[in-house]
Amino acid sequence: MAPEVSVRGQGKLLSLGTYPDVSLKKARERRESARAVLVTGVDPSTVRKAVKASRTGGPVNSFETLAREFHETQREQWSEPHAKRWIERLEKDVFPYLGALALPDISAPMLLERSGPVCLNSPPCQYGRCPRTC
Repeated sequence: MAPEVSVRGQGKLLSLGTYPDVSLKKARERRESARAVLVTGVDPSTVRKAVKASRTGGPVNSFETLAREFHETQREQWSEPHAKRWIERLEKDVFPYLGALALPDISAPMLLERSGPVCLNSPPCQYGRCPRTC
């Protein structure tokens, strides 16, 4: 079964499994979960790749890995409160959604979508800084 999904105006087929291995009920459940992901503006196949990569140890160039490396290299130049706040925001609002993805799989709209909760959870004086954190 391979329902067609439209991601950013492009049609794609998403494989849900083959018949003897995947029951019709399970295929329908997978279709509904893919639709739920698609409603958020994220490509379901990208999410599937990220989940698979996290099971196998994840890609070496995942967003979370590179963001943590960047944090370590910049930490000496930043104040301690800024360094702490920077990594805490990413851990709370970005890594759960984008952390396992490889950098080529992350688009600007995906980053902007995740920066919204960061800004909403920050004190008002920091609203202007939030998108630069991501």
